[in-house]
Parts: sequence; C-alpha cells; structure tokens
Amino acid sequence: MPAWILLMIVLVMSMIYYHPGKTKDKVLMIVFIALLITACDQISSGLIKPWVARLRPSHCPEIEHFLHYVNDYKGGQYGFVSSHAANMVAIVTFLCCTFRDKRTRISVILFAVLMCYSRIYLGVHYPGDILCGAVIGFILAYYGYKLLKNKLGLYTTDICPKAINYTLYLTWAGLLWWALMHTNI
Repeated sequence: MPAWILLMIVLVMSMIYYHPGKTKDKVLMIVFIALLITACDQISSGLIKPWVARLRPSHCPEIEHFLHYVNDYKGGQYGFVSSHAANMVAIVTFLCCTFRDKRTRISVILFAVLMCYSRIYLGVHYPGDILCGAVIGFILAYYGYKLLKNKLGLYTTDICPKAINYTLYLTWAGLLWWALMHTNI
C-alpha cells in the first residue's frame, strides 16, 4: 500500500475523531478535501499539463542522461505543473486552517516540503513545476476554506490531532529505513 493512502486514511479518521465540530461539519470537511484533491488534479493534469506541454526533466533529451532514476521511474511525458505539489499543498493548507496546533502545522508542512523535494530528486519535476503546483493548491484550499468558514460556519480548533503527527513520523521513519536498506554504501 502506498504511503499516501495510509496518510489519507489517518487524515480522514483524525478529522472525524479530533475535530470537535458536529458530524455534519466533519463530513463536509472530508467531502471538501475529496473535491479539493479532484480540483487540483484536474486543473494541473487535465488542463495545464496538456496545454503547456513542457517535458519533464526525465523526458528532456538535453538533460535526461545527467539524471539518476530510482527504480527506473520517469513519470509521464509532461511535468508542468506538479499534481503532487498541488494536492499536497492543498491538503496541508486546509489542515493548517483547520487545526491551529503548532506541532501539527509543522509536521504537515515538513511532510509537504519533503514530498515536493522528492519530486525534484526523482527527476520528474523542475523546481518551477513544484512552485506553480503549490500555488494552485494553496489558492484553491485557502479560498475554499474561507468560503466554507463564512458560508457554513466551519471553525478551527486548537486540538492536536496526534494520530496525524505520529503517522507522518512513522511514514518518514519507514521511508528512511527503506532507503537505507536499498542503498549500496
């Protein structure tokens, strides 16, 4: 099971368990996250990538031979903008708007930064792809959250959803362990 699926399951369960709002608010947040990911993905992959049609570094003939590939992964043909960055930054922005706990915010922001860096490390995105994807995710999540808050009375909480933090830490520990076990030193 990919790590992000586990993280999404924990995210949904944490929002249900830790957020003190009514059940209707919790369901609304989960539906909003699903719509947010769908919107980010469709805007980045469905509209912008085919329209701009910029080759990924891993598909660019001038530089592809300078890159190292992990498990021969090269991604799809086009890379501008990064869907991973748009989706992750959207989720992180929504979580930071919802949970005001400093540890949670630092944990999810760090996770997003490391995930975005991994896309550059894998050679499937230029830094500009990541930055533009992040801007799309931030704008959609921030203004979507503001709309939910103003129209439906959604509110933030100071509760620390420890399950999110622990899952992020365990995910990175597992990835680090996997990387160390599969590295020829």
